[in-house]
Amino acid sequence: MKQFRYIIFGLVLLFLQVFLVDNLHIGGFCHPYIYILILLNLPIPIARYKEILVATLIGLLIDIFSNSLGVHMFACATMGFVRATLLRNISDIDRINGEVNGIVLGKIEYLQLSTILVFVHHTLVFLLEAFSFQHFAYTLLEIIISGLVTLLFVVGVDFLKRK
Repeated sequence: MKQFRYIIFGLVLLFLQVFLVDNLHIGGFCHPYIYILILLNLPIPIARYKEILVATLIGLLIDIFSNSLGVHMFACATMGFVRATLLRNISDIDRINGEVNGIVLGKIEYLQLSTILVFVHHTLVFLLEAFSFQHFAYTLLEIIISGLVTLLFVVGVDFLKRK
């Protein structure tokens, strides 16, 4: 039953990302990617290859709908690869069984995990989209603002899930 809820939650996030969030134009600098919440909350234990495969497929779906030529796929695959190592370094992964969230990990550990993974993802996406250091200040501003807005969404959803 929990897997079914997780799949529905993931599909809703993908739908919202593709049909709502991608069509919002917030000041030109802010491009939140709410779909990465699916990858942040992947259940533990999960085989590393499955984690990377799921992340790659989610990135591919976003790329198909946003015409971004593999940018999201690469960023998500990297995020899936880094997540397991990061979880081991931030928390005692052996005590986790089920979905990764602020309740299971703890508020500080979940915030650390989310912050690092959100900014890894956003850095890769925006640097690959720009594919140049010509407007590096603009790209850096996009990474920071979009990362903070996405992180605010991630923390907000985690807070709402506790209620």
